[in-house]
Amino acid sequence: MIDFERLDRALTGTAHVVGLVGPPGSGRTTLASAYCARPEIIRRFRGIGRISLGTPPDTPGWLPWPDSPAAAELTLQIARTLKQWGSHEPRRYHQVREPVAVDQAAAELAAWGDGRLLVVDEVVSAEQVAMFEGYQRRGRLLLITEHVSLLPRGAVVVWAPSPPGEPGPRPEPRRLPEPNSLVTDPRWMSERLAEDGAPGLAADLALAWAARADPAVVAVARTLRDEEDAFAAVREPRTLAALVSALLPVAPAEGYRPGPPYLVNRWPPPGRFGAALIRRIPVEEAENELTDILVTGNSLWTVTSDPVHGGAEISRWEPLSGRRLIRLTLKEAGPVRIAVAPDDSWLAYSTPSDAGFNVADPVTRRIHGFIPGRVAAAAPDGTWLAVADEQGVVRIHDTGTLSLNHQVSVHWAQVTALAVAPDGSWLASAGKDGTVRITDVATGRPGRAVTIGEVTHLAAVPGGMWLAAAGPYGVHLIQPSTGRNRRIHAGGGVPHALTAAGDGSWLAAAYDGAGLLVFDTTTGDLRHAPPVPAGFFPRWSRVRLAAAPDGSWLAAGNPLRIYDPVTGEHRGGFPAGTWSGRAVAPDGSWMAAHAGHDVVILDLHAPPVPGAEPGHADLVQELVVAPDGSWLATRSAQEAPRFWDATNGRRLPVQAADVTFEATPTAETGDAVRSAHDGHTIISADVSPDGRWLAVLDLPDAYHGRLRHSWLRVYDRAASLEVAAVPVLEVALGCRWSPDGTALFVWGGDGVQGFTWVTQSRV
Repeated sequence: MIDFERLDRALTGTAHVVGLVGPPGSGRTTLASAYCARPEIIRRFRGIGRISLGTPPDTPGWLPWPDSPAAAELTLQIARTLKQWGSHEPRRYHQVREPVAVDQAAAELAAWGDGRLLVVDEVVSAEQVAMFEGYQRRGRLLLITEHVSLLPRGAVVVWAPSPPGEPGPRPEPRRLPEPNSLVTDPRWMSERLAEDGAPGLAADLALAWAARADPAVVAVARTLRDEEDAFAAVREPRTLAALVSALLPVAPAEGYRPGPPYLVNRWPPPGRFGAALIRRIPVEEAENELTDILVTGNSLWTVTSDPVHGGAEISRWEPLSGRRLIRLTLKEAGPVRIAVAPDDSWLAYSTPSDAGFNVADPVTRRIHGFIPGRVAAAAPDGTWLAVADEQGVVRIHDTGTLSLNHQVSVHWAQVTALAVAPDGSWLASAGKDGTVRITDVATGRPGRAVTIGEVTHLAAVPGGMWLAAAGPYGVHLIQPSTGRNRRIHAGGGVPHALTAAGDGSWLAAAYDGAGLLVFDTTTGDLRHAPPVPAGFFPRWSRVRLAAAPDGSWLAAGNPLRIYDPVTGEHRGGFPAGTWSGRAVAPDGSWMAAHAGHDVVILDLHAPPVPGAEPGHADLVQELVVAPDGSWLATRSAQEAPRFWDATNGRRLPVQAADVTFEATPTAETGDAVRSAHDGHTIISADVSPDGRWLAVLDLPDAYHGRLRHSWLRVYDRAASLEVAAVPVLEVALGCRWSPDGTALFVWGGDGVQGFTWVTQSRV
């Protein structure tokens, strides 16, 4: 029997987790359900949710747990619980992203924890318990299990021995059910989305993925995870059909139509080609800013800070599964800089209030020592850490004992940058005294000073033959063994970043005003200078750079764009913000970046989407449509107009027509349409040439919370009735009809997007 008196005390005490432990059986489950249905228990909590887990399906070992049917099934149950709680707070629930990824589900659940009780029955694995780590810090969690070892530290245990009813045989791992053969059929997908939303479709896709790893299924599952917020709370069949047609990589079924009138993509959406999403890891605290990402051999490290209340958090993740392994909270800290051992055995971090780096064991969180200085660099094998201070002194410490190996006064002014030889034999430093020095790590003896003016960035070219240095007065290649210096670019402006190819064949630098510069390290010649985006406000944004270890790609810009360093061709990209050269996997197969409120793991070797044009993802501030509708002209600040084929989005040569960019006033929407947009900001509106349709571009007021996309909606003007809607760019500025009314074009900070408008008369 269950000791209800002890269970009562446990749920009213200070512990946030209570474990009901005992052998499984129908009796235990029935008694627990009856207890939670008592009126006094219902009155005690704002809401009570129930999730039943049980033995997970027998999943193939090659499939990571977050992609498994068990994780998808749990995500679906969490989504149903959120819907139950949201029925009492509809305005709040309207802003919830229906979770597709298991980590996203955990984050959404945690946000709803205050004052609520969640009962999780038949807990059998540590992965299941880890899903509720965030929730238990805010709500009450009752875990029902037969394994006391699964309970988190601090949980109150209530024993439930010998429940009434037959315990039954020990459950065997469930076999995977046969996957639905229609799992990628657009019509069936729309119906499934109408029933259970994106989590329901994701659960079916996970079963199909585990059963046969069909590339088409994997592509749809990953795209659905990336576009989950577009499907949030949408149940209207026609809208869902349009979303499936516009966003998911499936071929339309024969005779399939979403139900006119509807909008459908004319060409692939911008910004998500050439960089396939492998994993999306949510940052739970939406008010925090992600300030740094770093990748080691086995882990992903992130740094977030709260700019309003102060405080920071350093987390270590298992990148391909998205599981958090370590969380270190720093109170009253601002932006934090970190250095990590290649094997994750030590962590060094510095806060604005520190005059140096704390070196700690990331598992025990114990601080082993403190090294004064503001700039740090570690040996490739992690055996030593160098830290430089504002007096020009560099200290090299053994990371095993933290003993001081060498203390060298290499500059008479502040050290601005450090770089380490690929084999760890030398350490390069640059100072505000205008010199660069190469120090022998074994002896601590500095080499001859190379005077080249102010240097803010250093990069050791793989192989150690050259050291690259960049500053306002130029880009230099320095031979470490002789100190020979060769200037390959005159500079001018503020340098943003510097990186080198893994094979040492090329070097890339980014300068304010000069954009991206790619050099041949053998000749010193400038190979390419492709324009790169630098955020919505280029003057204040910083261009970031990263190189593939084998030199096959170069990532640049903000948002992220991918280039071929040999040809200079723009190959693709992703709408990511925070990222750096330290966020690339050692083998170059993936990189991590920050997109929205999530960390995304990107496969940069993914083939481009057929028909995709990389230029569609660049910033567009103005758009003009040709009088005959055959071409578009777009322009952003300080750039010449670009021309596009209005039918397929292909880049066109400069047109002979004289193009005049004029601001188009927003059309009058009317009271009924404005009322329908309560909770949304209307960005732009345009009336179709025949006067029948009104296109409205809006942005949810929760944009800075969970929702990301702007939406394009079309209204029947006579009835003031919405007849079609589709998510568009994340940062949209305007929309415009084609002269014949068959197309709509949207532009903004994430590029340009074209839609075909299909009405009843055209079906």
